[in-house]
Amino acid sequence: METLPEGIIDPRQNIPPGTVSLLATTANLVAHDNLHPAIASLLLQAARKIHGGGGLFSAPGEFPSPRYADFPVSDDAARYFENGPGFLHQYLPFWAANLVQRLIVLLIPIATVLLPFVRFAPPFLRWRVRRRIYRWYENVRVAEAAARAETSDVERARILEILYELQAEVGGIEVPLGYTDQLYQLRLHIRFVRQLIENRELTATKSV
Repeated sequence: METLPEGIIDPRQNIPPGTVSLLATTANLVAHDNLHPAIASLLLQAARKIHGGGGLFSAPGEFPSPRYADFPVSDDAARYFENGPGFLHQYLPFWAANLVQRLIVLLIPIATVLLPFVRFAPPFLRWRVRRRIYRWYENVRVAEAAARAETSDVERARILEILYELQAEVGGIEVPLGYTDQLYQLRLHIRFVRQLIENRELTATKSV
């Protein structure tokens, strides 16, 4: 029940001549249950902007309101009445805020799927880089074993040529800065084996 103050309609003619008690139904803003949440929020913002200041038959902030609702209040409307417009809607145009909300909803499951891959990415990267470096160590080991088995100067010269080519190829490898020390160790080891062959410090090994 509301009251209509005296003279509120026409102060000059004093209409109404006295305070009148009013009895009327409550206005409801109703929408279909499949209305998009973004549209619902937009309608509530428009209704509050137009009618939120009150009038002859309603106090400020009384409409729209979840009070005196004759229909169930949707979850989206309840959140709006409790928290107001969403954070994005306060600072972005409607289309931009709606687009960002859709992207967030889309990115959440994608991020959930990619999270395990992100956790294993650094170990995988380390394995890939070390694998590139250790692959060359196998070539160095083979060259050293071949030099130990050979006594011919021609064969040793051929093995030295292989090591020179190997060192040149290793010099062109690009690795992340954190793995540069391992790359330089490989180059030093190639040089070490090459010097052993050049100084004839590698001798053929025989089983007894």
